[in-house]
Amino acid sequence: MKNEKSLLRMNIVITGHVDHGKSTLVGRLLADTLALPEGKLEAVKAHCKKNGRVFEYAYLLDALDDEQKQGITIDSARIFFKSAVREYIIIDAPGHIEFLRNMLSGASRAEAAVLVIDAAQGVAENTRRHGLLISLLGISRIIIAVNKLDSCAYSEAVFKQIETEYGSYLAGLGVFPQAFVPVSARAGVNITRKSAEMPWYKGPTLLEALDSLSGFSETQTDSAADTQAEFFAMPVQDIYRFSDDGDERRIYAGTVVSGSVSVGDAVLFLPSGKEAHIKSVETWHTAKKTSVSRDEAVGFTLCEELYVRRGEVMFRAVNTTQDVPGTATILNANVIWLGEKPFEPGKKYLLKIAALKVDAELIKIERFLGGELSGNRIEDNSSMLCRNDCGSVTLKLSSPVVFTSFSLNATLGRFVIVDGYDAAGCGIVISGMDSRTTVKQKIIANDNPPDYAALKKGGFMRQRQKDRFSLRLRVVGGQMNSRQLMKISEAAERFGKGYVHFTSRQGVEIPFVALSDIEAIKAELADGGVEPGVCGPRVRTVTACQGNAVCPSAHIETSKLAGALDSRFYGVELPHKFKFGITGCQNNCLKAEENDMGIKGALKPNWQDESCSFCGVCAAVCPAKTIKIDKEKKELSFNTENCSNCGKCVLSCPENAWKGESCYVLSFGGSFGNEIKTGFSVLPPVFDEESVFCAASAALEFYKKHGKKGERFGKTIARVGIDEFKRFMSENFV
Repeated sequence: MKNEKSLLRMNIVITGHVDHGKSTLVGRLLADTLALPEGKLEAVKAHCKKNGRVFEYAYLLDALDDEQKQGITIDSARIFFKSAVREYIIIDAPGHIEFLRNMLSGASRAEAAVLVIDAAQGVAENTRRHGLLISLLGISRIIIAVNKLDSCAYSEAVFKQIETEYGSYLAGLGVFPQAFVPVSARAGVNITRKSAEMPWYKGPTLLEALDSLSGFSETQTDSAADTQAEFFAMPVQDIYRFSDDGDERRIYAGTVVSGSVSVGDAVLFLPSGKEAHIKSVETWHTAKKTSVSRDEAVGFTLCEELYVRRGEVMFRAVNTTQDVPGTATILNANVIWLGEKPFEPGKKYLLKIAALKVDAELIKIERFLGGELSGNRIEDNSSMLCRNDCGSVTLKLSSPVVFTSFSLNATLGRFVIVDGYDAAGCGIVISGMDSRTTVKQKIIANDNPPDYAALKKGGFMRQRQKDRFSLRLRVVGGQMNSRQLMKISEAAERFGKGYVHFTSRQGVEIPFVALSDIEAIKAELADGGVEPGVCGPRVRTVTACQGNAVCPSAHIETSKLAGALDSRFYGVELPHKFKFGITGCQNNCLKAEENDMGIKGALKPNWQDESCSFCGVCAAVCPAKTIKIDKEKKELSFNTENCSNCGKCVLSCPENAWKGESCYVLSFGGSFGNEIKTGFSVLPPVFDEESVFCAASAALEFYKKHGKKGERFGKTIARVGIDEFKRFMSENFV
């Protein structure tokens, strides 16, 4: 076992629907890892016996009177325990929808999550809700504990059904759990020990699965190399002066949130941009220090006298990492709204990020996320978020703030929105830009090369010309409005050479963007509602024809479907690029089958013999020649197996003897590029959008499971075998 000083630390949240066994699971973890105070377990058992109650491990946690009476967890309790390799701060969050705010306050402090599902009850509405909230908070390290399997006779089929159903749902959110673990918290099965009750399960115990996770806020006090590799950051919580006691030092105090720094290092304060050198490290009631690292609460004096405000963030002026924070007056973020009053444009709010507070205004709701969260259908054109709604939004701030993505640094990547005196919303930062001037990034030394992989991921593709990039824009379904087109024109004139390139996949690119102008052009475009696209091994922007909103031949609403697919899957990391293509009819303007997943609108025909005059028009227009008519005998034959569902018979019939039902024809593994391939058809036509989403989730899951780096989806299918792919899709497509 490791020395206690070398143990890592991780914050995890335990969440799930009410009565699915979260508190019991945590209580069992504490008992089985010997983390309880001496005599605590016996005392609780004695109390239960005295009051005529059956002992539950949940009683070790549910300390509030209301919880004891109602049997539910109301607050977010913080519990500590250790494994052989790590210290855990475990947050037991409430599952009831009425205590959603409490659940969020717990989950927002976590870097990993255990989501508990009752095997007997299955995936509840709140189970989906908590998965969505965890994904919006940016928590990617997730373990699913399928609990109470003892009530199902430890059935493998029950476990597999939940694993398939919930795994598909999470994949639609871009979340892929590290493990699904079958357990019985009450019986202590598969919590910390392997068990004979489930010989069919070969995976880790819950504790082993937790220990296998990697955390971004882990502290390891004996490894200076880890913290040195990070950028150093400390939000300034206050500046102390003790002049009345004859002490003229100005002490800049706060808690280090990442990296390390030493006396003599050059530091930079953002967003003010002021620079200085560290003179001394000041601590309270500890030995004198010359360096500090992550999670330490300290103060600094500087060689140069600076006036900086509370809320600024101090960085080391030269870092080895490319992933450094930026400053912004406009934030793109995912927000969860919990306020009684709606979150609406034109109203001033207070945004708190790290130690900084600034006024904020909602500019635009880019898209709604998870309409099922509130239980209501959310209209796409709504301009506000109501209670329990989630959305991807654009916020305008009164002054610059320092930010990172949540995955890079939790403290600088999440925020709270205050409405009056109410903490009404919370969110995580997706991206940001300065609406007035480009912030000169002083943290990276000038001789460091650009991170071309990160630039490519953000839509900036290298040109032949040195330090010039072609910016690929996010054009969902080929749709842009006139305001966006005007802004693209202005940006091309200002930062390019005055022209744009339209790609074969409905894309728009602005070439000849200088490396030094990258942040500026992003800010300029964001002001007009234009986002960069993506490149590299991930889901690309969805393409689509205009669909039945415009085209008389189309059978489906392609633009709406493209937006929904984009919101669910855009940017999901994969072994290679992955493209969705949607076309509204069999005219196939976008060549759906030449995409990794093609979606083609169709019309499934049904002949009504009582209305038919046997005129022969349908047989004449049928391109597949599946309809045969004998006018003299008044007979019609229809070969349904060879029918392409083009709908021409329905549309041309003068007697309305053919009726049609709109549907979606799906194909998988096509490609257009170095090698043109037509995708495989392994599923019958489907009749609703949810089935399309389910098929997409299953296809991406197959690709992540079997794909090799640099291998296109179609080649993965061919290598693994079309029969295996068909079996997988049939089993995982519900």
